[in-house]
Amino acid sequence: NAYLAELSPYRDLKARLEVKKPVADGIFRSRFAWDQFFQGLAFVVPETTALDTLTAQAAPVDIDAPVEEALDPPGTVTFTGIALPRYENVADFVVRMDNLQYLANADLDRAARRTFEKPAVAQAVSFEVASELVTIVGDNGTEVRLEGGSQDELAGNRGSLHTREVANTESRYWAPNEQSTRRKGDGRR
Repeated sequence: NAYLAELSPYRDLKARLEVKKPVADGIFRSRFAWDQFFQGLAFVVPETTALDTLTAQAAPVDIDAPVEEALDPPGTVTFTGIALPRYENVADFVVRMDNLQYLANADLDRAARRTFEKPAVAQAVSFEVASELVTIVGDNGTEVRLEGGSQDELAGNRGSLHTREVANTESRYWAPNEQSTRRKGDGRR
């Protein structure tokens, strides 16, 4: 019975967890899905564009927000980058960002042609784009599961990107296998 005595402080553990579960569920429901955002971003950045910086802040967590509604106020994100020397390349970036499910109202704040001297003289367009980060409450699940399971099972619902699906997804702009073939040997992925 010494073993039972050692476990006695945990006798009401389930009840204590149930008291905290509504708060944990609210946080889980209204958190921004950074992993899925970055996976989606990787698939839509045009090949004519390179990002230099990304500064973002998600919408504040709201444990009482209704499911299937966007958090208000939304979060914000600002991208700075460089594109091949045609302004259409920057416009393509803005349009693709606005079509990403986690972004809304993408707006070009600045675009300017720049000349680089090294390693050779070349031109490019530097730009800054700002957008709202949209969090739809419950889009990535509505409750924290206290039982075991993989992360994909815990987040699994309609519209959820599973790890295997992302790795095998083909985009209309390029296929992941083509990218790795193109870059093979240069030490980057």
